[in-house]
Amino acid sequence: MGLTKPRKKGTATDVSSDHDASDAHDFVKNHLQPEANVKKFWTASRAERLEGLGTCREYVTEYPILSTVKGYEYFLEDFEEEFPEHHSFIENWSKINRELTAYGLSKNERYFKNLQKEVHEELMGLHVLGFHLAMSSYTSCETNPDGTKRKRNKCTKQEVLNALFIYTRDNRLLLEEVAKYFSKRDKAPILAFVGKSKLNLSEFYVAVDKDVLYSFENVNQTLDAYMKICIICKKTYPVVTAPVWTYIQKYVFQIDDSSDKFLSVFDLHNKITVFIEHENSEDE
Repeated sequence: MGLTKPRKKGTATDVSSDHDASDAHDFVKNHLQPEANVKKFWTASRAERLEGLGTCREYVTEYPILSTVKGYEYFLEDFEEEFPEHHSFIENWSKINRELTAYGLSKNERYFKNLQKEVHEELMGLHVLGFHLAMSSYTSCETNPDGTKRKRNKCTKQEVLNALFIYTRDNRLLLEEVAKYFSKRDKAPILAFVGKSKLNLSEFYVAVDKDVLYSFENVNQTLDAYMKICIICKKTYPVVTAPVWTYIQKYVFQIDDSSDKFLSVFDLHNKITVFIEHENSEDE
């Protein structure tokens, strides 16, 4: 099901296949067709596009091709060119997800055993990260106008877990829930799923704006695309769950960032590493 639709802005008329565009950047800001030219000038305009990149929503608004059903392919092309040395999420997530799940069960067996009955297995790792990193983005101090320091308000573990993705049983309500997210919260992309339950999902999306959702075939493809889109948009994640995605960026994709501010992400990774090493030694 294609939920994306081209915006009015930039929906230009077709140009001839031999169109000689002198300004690749201007071309991709104003054309959807022909596809071969859009792809060629998208590649040629990468440096200028990414240098002026604002929020993900602004990026989607500025370049109409991103609002189409296959708009995510252009995000992914940017990512592969900007981060050619990254580790593969698809190849690594299943293993890391199992390790995270095992770690969660070792710390709070009853809670995570119950959760396994309610949540898709490939999303368990996100819940373990959310559970253990719930406070990390809110423990640092901010400075008041008078120079004094104050602590941020804290979210509960459940609030963080609820913010990992949008879920609805009814496909007809999906766009409404996505619109609510973009009207009330920060404007970072968000995961969205439809299914009979969180354990039995049937539709998988990345929402980059209230009316632009990219559809994928399964959870892993959706997580992979979500992370790549957020990373290319200056590593911008939803505020409440930012430590979760920072963990995946650093330890699944192996993309580090000198501006990382979540020390608890590093601390948690060390604890999980020690746990896994101990488990492996027990098996030998």
